[in-house]
Amino acid sequence: MVVVGLTTLHSAATLGADFEGAVEARSGLSGVPRPVEVLGEIQVAVDPVLSSAMVEATNRDRVRNRRRPYVRTTELDAAAAAYAATLTSGRLVHSTDLSAGMVGRWSKLGENLGRGDDLTSIHLALMASPTHRANLLDSGFTQIGVAVIHTDVGLVVVQRFRQG
Repeated sequence: MVVVGLTTLHSAATLGADFEGAVEARSGLSGVPRPVEVLGEIQVAVDPVLSSAMVEATNRDRVRNRRRPYVRTTELDAAAAAYAATLTSGRLVHSTDLSAGMVGRWSKLGENLGRGDDLTSIHLALMASPTHRANLLDSGFTQIGVAVIHTDVGLVVVQRFRQG
């Protein structure tokens, strides 16, 4: 079984509300993933191999659809990992504040969540969902952060997107 979820927001004035589309506001950094993030008392081991594989699969689909590949950033990886720590039960609940932890200038933010037994099925489910596919292929988004964690109910994937 694969479960997917989507959070998007429209404009800084409505931060905290869920909408279909994308979040607008301002930011920018790039770098490499962190394998472990700590949020309060919860320590979540992010699978760096699966997280990188999810970025690679997403970028292959972007190139196939004539989009530029995402640039992976440590800031978005950290935000994805921190939010993944809240999803350790496997229950997908979207963030109500995608701007938490974002610094600098940014103009658009988005999030995809997925849960399933394997990365391929999660990625295919995200691509099959029109709203998730829109985030994955949005030419306005230029950066990505991903956290894949192992839970008792399978893999949980958090993808964060940003237009810098």
